[in-house]
Amino acid sequence: MWAAADETRHEIVGRYRRTWELAETGRQAGDADILREQLDGSVGTIPARAKSQPSPAFWDARRSEIERIAKAASATE
Repeated sequence: MWAAADETRHEIVGRYRRTWELAETGRQAGDADILREQLDGSVGTIPARAKSQPSPAFWDARRSEIERIAKAASATE
């Protein structure tokens, strides 16, 4: 779950509750996804024939962004 710096606690909790209500649907979809992966070899939303994944540099930048925002949020508490 991702929260933006300008979101209120009410918005964040509301999104959490809506997501929680869909948990059973997500579990069922996960089961269907496992079966699909076994049938056609696709993983997630990436077709089996194009298994390109984000680069390590992408994930380093993403982690840095999340850490920066987390530190900024903790400084305001």
